[in-house]
Amino acid sequence: MAARGSAYEAKQKYDSAIADYSEAIRLDPKYAFAYFNRGLFYFYRGTLDKALADCSQANELDQKDAGYALWVDIMRQRNNLPSRLSRRPRKST
Repeated sequence: MAARGSAYEAKQKYDSAIADYSEAIRLDPKYAFAYFNRGLFYFYRGTLDKALADCSQANELDQKDAGYALWVDIMRQRNNLPSRLSRRPRKST
């Protein structure tokens, strides 16, 4: 499902990609990559609230992937929400 979802990106068939990633999530609800990619397709389609929800879920499932955290911040900014990354305390040197 996930591989086919990626193939839809080249053809800009966002609804088909979202459906395939949704099925991948149904089969494995802890599949962070599927949430992330479905979130990107929602983003491409302009459905920013769903994009943020999916990227946030990917970030919750895989907190070691800095890319997910970055995309969550991008989605928050697009939704006119404050950045989470800018509020993190800086390490003193």
